[in-house]
This record gives sequence, structure tokens and C-alpha cells, in this order.
Amino acid sequence: MHSEDFRYLESRVKAQYEAFPYPDIETANRNGTALAAMPSDLFAINHYLFAGFRDFSLPFRVLVAGGGTGIATVRLAQQLQRAGCPSKLVYLDLSEESRRIAERRAQSLGLDNIDFHTGSLIDLPSLGLGVFDYIDCGGVLHHLKEPAAGLTALTEVMAAEGGMGLMVYGPYGRAGIYPIQEMMRRLGAGNQSDQLPLLKKVLDGLPATNLLHHHERFRQGYGENDAELVDLFLHPVDRPFTVPQLTQLCERAGLRVVRFLPTAKYEPASYIGVAEILRRVSDMEWLERAALAELLSGNMHMHFFFAVRSENFEEGIVDIERPDIVDFVPVLRDIDGAVLAEKLSQSNDFAYNFDGTSVFAEITDGMRALIAEIDGHRTLEEIYMSLAGKSGSLDWLSFRATYFAVHRILHDLLYGLFLRKRG
Repeated sequence: MHSEDFRYLESRVKAQYEAFPYPDIETANRNGTALAAMPSDLFAINHYLFAGFRDFSLPFRVLVAGGGTGIATVRLAQQLQRAGCPSKLVYLDLSEESRRIAERRAQSLGLDNIDFHTGSLIDLPSLGLGVFDYIDCGGVLHHLKEPAAGLTALTEVMAAEGGMGLMVYGPYGRAGIYPIQEMMRRLGAGNQSDQLPLLKKVLDGLPATNLLHHHERFRQGYGENDAELVDLFLHPVDRPFTVPQLTQLCERAGLRVVRFLPTAKYEPASYIGVAEILRRVSDMEWLERAALAELLSGNMHMHFFFAVRSENFEEGIVDIERPDIVDFVPVLRDIDGAVLAEKLSQSNDFAYNFDGTSVFAEITDGMRALIAEIDGHRTLEEIYMSLAGKSGSLDWLSFRATYFAVHRILHDLLYGLFLRKRG
């Protein structure tokens, strides 16, 4: 049984999303968050949670917990439909208005594999919705008074061999947001609709010294509509998590973090080149390195990650060094290999921006040739045979080294390349 205080805060969160459904679809589509900012992608789910072996021709049950206006719900439903998967996707959200928006989007796209429900994530075990192979929960746990109870509720309805894709806020990249939240609470301007005009005046008149001026996403127009402004600065519950805090939260629920995404963002070497420091971190367990990377970057405003039950941790992710990796199919998310290779032909250097931190990598002709061969159907062995036939002199070890370099850029940096076992 949860306290009256818990239910009171939950009712305030519900009221916010009834008045200000979030996210705004047009804004999300325009700034790319509808696509790029989500862990939930069938290729990624297979890669990180099922070691590349999941057969999506078999039944697959999905829960989107905190579905909002339906971005993750629609994306997953479309992917499952295209895969010909006999799936059932369950949408759950507190807000009836958000649900109506999500339902209209699904209907307009002809998606009939979604069941819509209004309710609290905390009540999941008693709602009778069944168990799920995969659970998407983005942007929810940090808005709960009891995040541990929320994650435990999710775990209770997750299949024994299932997994989760989650997103929560990080404290350091949102350092400029929390003082404004506290300021608005102290000003006490009434409900959120009453506070909004005052908030806009505050933001328009910020002194040059305010931390928000160093907030990359805010400078780029983050907070450009009322729903987003309310969610950023006027939310009744907003509790961020560091990497160690997330690790502990998952452990309390019997879970292990599989990976934070994109993986290169959580490596200290992406931020600092000091040899002594890199030597010290080289032998650290990857979660320790992730915690250090968070401290170094100073700008991680969100954490995207996959999690599984602790007992399944070793069996989940695809190990690219496994001996049978030749039988795995590399797949690109949302772009054709030949098109991507052409885009990369314009320079020998690749640069990727992690919200203000640039990471660079060299692009060779061999890497471009390999990328152009990735079609989502052929195995690494078949791609190797194709390239060897064209060059006449390519050996497997050289090909393997080139693929590892490609994997580092397209998977570790871009979060756009995954591996699946040919079924």
C-alpha cells in the first residue's frame, strides 16, 4: 500500500499530462527525439537482450509503461508489424488525454496490434495485463516518488527471459534546470498554467551567468513549446540518477544494467586522452568506467539503457568476439549501407557530437567498402566473401579488424548498427 503523499503526487503528475500532453509530436519529429532518442528498436532489443537470437516470427509481447503521446508505442508497433511478428503491444499511461493522442496516431497509421490502457505503473502487478517479453519505460521512473517501487512493479510483469529498455534523467547535464525548478517553487505562482507566463519571463531575462546558458540542448531550442517547458521546469516530481545510483536501483529490483547507450558515451577515452588516466581505467569494470565518463563529460542529461534479470546478464548481449560471429547478420537502423558509405566518402574523418563533446574517428576506404555491403540480410562471412572476391587479397583477420573499427563507429558512437543471428 502506498502513502497518501505518494498518491497525491501521482494525481498532480496525472493533472499535468492531462493539461500538457507530452511530448509534443511535432516538436519531437522536428528535433529528432521521435527517432534517435529511444532505446526501443527491434534490432537493438535483439542485440542487447537476446544475444541476437530472438526470432520475431514468434509471438512477442511488449509493454510501453508511461506511453505518453505514443512515440515509442507507434515506433515499436510499426516495427513489429513490418517484421510480420504476431505481437501484442500494451500501452499504459496515467493521462487520458495523452492516451487519446496516442490512439489517434495509431489509428491514422493503421496499427491494430496495440491495446490501450489508462492507469498507474505502480499498480501493474494487479492490473491483469499479463507478462511481457520486453518492457519500454522511458521518462517515467524519475517522475515517481518511489522509483524503486516502480521498477519492482515492472520487473514483476516481465517474463523470466525478458528485458527492459529505460530512460531516466541524469543530474549533471541538467544542472541548469534544477535551480530554475527550485526558483519557481519559491515564487509560488499557483498551478502550472498560472506559473507558465512567469516562467517564460524568467527564462527571457536570465543573466549571462546562469547555468542554463551552458546547457547545450537548451541553447538549441530545448523547451520551445509549453508542454516541454512545463515538463522541464514545473514538474512536481523530478529526481535524476547518476550511473552508480541507477546501478543500485536496478540491483534492488533484481536487475542488471546491460549497457548504457550509445556505449562510447560511457567510456572515459571519449573525453580525455591523458595516458596515465587511461591506464588507470583500462582494468576497471565497465560500470566503473561509465561512472567516470559521466563525471568527465558533465553533460549527460539523460541515461538510456537496457536491463535484464541478474541471472540472465551473461547471456544477453551479442559478443562481437565470439567464434561464430561470422554467422551473424549486421543490420543498420534507419539507413541503407550503400547510402551511408556514400555519405562517409566525403571525408577521411568522422566526428560525432555528444551534446557538445566531439568524438573523432578515422574512416578508411576499407571501412567504407564494408559499410556499403551491409544490407541487413547477408552474414559477416558472406560480406567477407564478397569483398575478398572484389579485392582478390583480403584475409579474414584483416576483414575482422576492419569490421571491429566499423562497429566502434556505427554501433558504439552512433547506436545505429546491430547484429542478429540468421534464423
